[in-house]
Amino acid sequence: MNMTKKKIYPFLIIAIALFLFLATRAAQNVNAEELPNTSNAVIEFEAGALSIPSAPGFSFKKGAIAAQSQAYTLEDEMLTPLAIYDLTGSNAGWEVTVALSTFKDTNNAPTLTGAVLTLNPNTVAPLNNTIATAPELAEAETFALTAGGDAINLLVAESENGGGAWALDFTNAGTTLTVFPGTATAAESSAILTWSIVTGP
Repeated sequence: MNMTKKKIYPFLIIAIALFLFLATRAAQNVNAEELPNTSNAVIEFEAGALSIPSAPGFSFKKGAIAAQSQAYTLEDEMLTPLAIYDLTGSNAGWEVTVALSTFKDTNNAPTLTGAVLTLNPNTVAPLNNTIATAPELAEAETFALTAGGDAINLLVAESENGGGAWALDFTNAGTTLTVFPGTATAAESSAILTWSIVTGP
């Protein structure tokens, strides 16, 4: 009997060790399946520019010199939108202003004194799948620019807003130029619109 037990014990120990080994491996496999591994996706960007890539120009219908104030309408309502790109990645916000210079005729003489360009832009729209919070118009609806006057605020992006690409459309928006009697000359007159953008509201 003792000899038989002595022969059985080594096999029993081996069997127990094998069982424990297999059980441990099985537990490890279960844990490996239950606990996901992790890794990283990394990318670094360089800051871009805050810019206005395009802006609308306004050509008004030819009219007769009038004896009273006259609001002239556009020759073509299909206009290039005002485009704003904030590629800085700063989330600092920005502000767009616009100013209208003095009108001058073809002889470079000042004309249309006090003329008022009235803008009534449409809603600001995102470009190129931009998903940031949109900027807002600085006024509720209309903007009045006096020739030779100060710049006015047009668009404002508060801090954390306005990143990406945006367009402000003036198509079919009822843009007019009001001219006062005694200021027009019998020639073509033109003025310069200056669209500016600065960081921060």
